Amino acid sequence: RGGGPPPPAGSGGCVLSPRRVPFGAAKGAVEVATVATSDGHALAADRAGGVWAWGCNGRGQCGQPASVDCARPRRVDSLGDTRVGAVAAGGAHSAGIDAGGRVWCWGNDAAAPQRLKMPAEEAPRGIRAHLRRGKPLALKVACGFAHTAAAATTGAVYLWDGELRPRVVRLPGESVVSLCASRYTTYAVTGTGLLYSWSEHWHTNHTPKPTLVRGMRSVAMVAAAEQHCAALVAVRRPPVASLEGAAPPDTDEAEEEGGGGG
Repeated sequence: RGGGPPPPAGSGGCVLSPRRVPFGAAKGAVEVATVATSDGHALAADRAGGVWAWGCNGRGQCGQPASVDCARPRRVDSLGDTRVGAVAAGGAHSAGIDAGGRVWCWGNDAAAPQRLKMPAEEAPRGIRAHLRRGKPLALKVACGFAHTAAAATTGAVYLWDGELRPRVVRLPGESVVSLCASRYTTYAVTGTGLLYSWSEHWHTNHTPKPTLVRGMRSVAMVAAAEQHCAALVAVRRPPVASLEGAAPPDTDEAEEEGGGGG
């Protein structure tokens, strides 16, 4: 809720109508560029690249020591001069992508943002090591309950948990351009408009197995909550025949169809 009066009686603790979130600690107006929410806290990235957080902060997910009250938005000053353009909120953690494509994570009992190291992928067999793919940069980031996922410039997805040790998931013949995450599941949209999903388990030797979501084509984006997801599918209208260059109708025939004139 971002502060303000308590919700009305009988609402179950929910605010039933929109309320403006007050950025009271800001010097001047805060122009919000994007927001992200979880079931306990929320994030906002402003147009200057700053990050604001409010809500539950018991494990530092708002970028403040756990003892700090975050009932109202507080700027994550520990990011310093880092300009963040995208944010994501998880169960007890948060993530953001800066202007250079680097991922920062905080929460899970570590209030200070830490930079994630996404390793370059190993060169395929038969190709010299110095010709390996370039260093991946993050394009999109999403948080589940305890995991985080990022779509990279290499077309692959990087996944990690609280230990910040990413592993790579690649879809053969496809490049991931967008993604989202729910409680224990990750969804990925490819450049060809296909939708894949897989579950997250962090026990030893587990390898995620992406599964194609059947019947979905021309997917533009996907969003997910704990027990459901929704996809935006591009609508393709049939082409309209052009009249340009068409021969003009015969004058006499046109006059007959119009009643003969006069």
